[in-house]
Formats: sequence, C-alpha cells, structure tokens
Amino acid sequence: MGHNVDTGNYPAHLRRLLAERTGYSRDEAEVINAGVAGWVSGQIALLAERELKDYRPDIVFLYVGWNDFQSYDPLGPPPEQSYFDQRYKSILDSPLANVPRLKSLVLLYALFSKASQVFDRVTVIRSPGSPPDPGATYRFLIYNMDRIVAAFRAENPNVTVMVATLAGRWPNESRELFESRQGRIWWMRKHGLDREDAAAMLARLNAVLRDYAVSRGLVLVDLAAAFEPLNRPRLMRDFAHMHDEGYELIAEIIFDHLRRRGLVEGMESSRLAALRKKYWDRPASKH
Repeated sequence: MGHNVDTGNYPAHLRRLLAERTGYSRDEAEVINAGVAGWVSGQIALLAERELKDYRPDIVFLYVGWNDFQSYDPLGPPPEQSYFDQRYKSILDSPLANVPRLKSLVLLYALFSKASQVFDRVTVIRSPGSPPDPGATYRFLIYNMDRIVAAFRAENPNVTVMVATLAGRWPNESRELFESRQGRIWWMRKHGLDREDAAAMLARLNAVLRDYAVSRGLVLVDLAAAFEPLNRPRLMRDFAHMHDEGYELIAEIIFDHLRRRGLVEGMESSRLAALRKKYWDRPASKH
C-alpha cells in the first residue's frame, strides 16, 4: 500500500507518470491501487475473482509474494495446506462468522491470530541439509497467481499481465537493522539465518516467480535485478517496504516496460536514470 496511500506508493506515482508523459486524461487512463496490507495470495485471489475482474483492466501489475514469503518456512517441510486455509478459513466458516454483530470480531480475531503466529516464535539452531524445492514451498502462491490471472482473462482475454520479482534489502544492511523486529522474518530467527542466508532464500522465491512469468507467457518485471546494484538501505524502510523514492523507482521501471513494449506511448524518462545514478552502489568501472 505504500507509506502514503495518496502520493507515496508506486500506483500513485504511475498514475502521475501516465498523466505527465503520455497526455492521457483521467478518463483515458485509470490506475487502480488494489493493494491491501498484510494480505497473502489467497486473499488477493479472492479479491480478483469477486471484485477486481469486473473492472476489466487492460493491464494488471502483480507485485505479489512478500506475505507468502513471510508465511511459509522455506527450510521446513512443504506445506500441506495453504496459509489462508490454516489461519482464516476455519474461523470464517464457523457459526460465529454468520452472526452480523459478531462478524467484525471474528475477522479481527483472524488478524490477531496471524500477528501472534508471526511474532511468537522459539529460536532454534538451523539443522543441516538442503532446503526443500522452492516450487513445493510456494505451490499455493503459484496456484493463487493462476487464479488471479484466470479471473482477469475471463473478463478480458487480451489483458496484459505483468509479474514482478521481489526487491528486498538483504544482505545490504547493518547487523543491527537485520536483528531488529522489522529486519528479518520469524523463520529466519527460528533457523538462525544471517543476512546472506536471507538474501539467498529470497532469491529462491524470485527464481520461482521468474519461471512462473516465463512459463505462463506473462511479462516479467525483474525488480529484484533492477534494485540489486542500488543502495537499498537508503531506498527501503525495512526488508520489504520502500521510502518514497523507492516506490517512485518502481513506478518508473513499470512505465519503462509499458513504453518499450508499446503498451503506452510516452517519452523516455530521464528521471529513471537519475534515480539509478543517485542510489547506485557499485564502484565505477575502470574500463
């Protein structure tokens, strides 16, 4: 959702870029921010199937997976049940959920249960051995991504779906930041992972997302690769969320993909190059 839902997230920046660089009016180009803080892919799929598909969008940009990454332990056994079903379905299917005056309390309890699961963990030492196949760890994410794409294609077969990899801060942060509450995920504490391990685990999920986009014929927007050479501690508030110019950079990258693919007509951006230069974190080449 961004730190400011009116101006400080990538949909807001993208809306501004379309107006400034293409000449589209608000009636000609509409940008809908459908992000909901804390939602896993199962919830997003339901929203797409029950509401978002009715907008019949021409282009859908999916930056989905962070909350699934936090919910599934990539070093544990592959999940037999989706996180959504584990945490919410039994509660929402209970008799209490059908009582109008109690429904809000049931939903609030579901949210509290999720928060409790995330932070109430016992730290143990990581056991040796290779992690499970990430395709198995994130199979419910892929299943839900397919549901999302199918929902939009059912209403508009010509929709362009863009899938992004996840840009994270690891390992480019201080140990103090990494060990803070917003610096790492519960299962990283559980297995005693360090910053390099955290980056490697995120890279495994990003490989799944890249393969997903290619195998389904979708447009890949590789945000992880775009942010990798940049100073991410300056761009990011925590391991997943951006400061304003981080979200602006995401919007610039999306707009550049739209322009280069001929999905919109617009001017090439000098701002994209300026932001990359401002946050570039690699030594200049001697050649």
